[in-house]
Amino acid sequence: MKIKYRNEDYYIYISKEQISFSLQDKEKLVDFIKKIIVRLKVFYNIYLQGFYKIYAYPNQNYGLILRIICLDAMDIDT
Repeated sequence: MKIKYRNEDYYIYISKEQISFSLQDKEKLVDFIKKIIVRLKVFYNIYLQGFYKIYAYPNQNYGLILRIICLDAMDIDT
């Protein structure tokens, strides 16, 4: 797993060897993303506070790329 921070966004690259499920299964993908966020807090001391939008880009050859974008207060829909 690689973590990059660019332009106030986090990019997380997860290799396909670390993923033990089909990337087409959305429920398992959401659970996996939750575990990744907990791992960021526990192992990497990255605390995500506030509201974030997460984009997941699955790729069968590479693995999974997550883009985590921090939202401003003006961007939040009520």
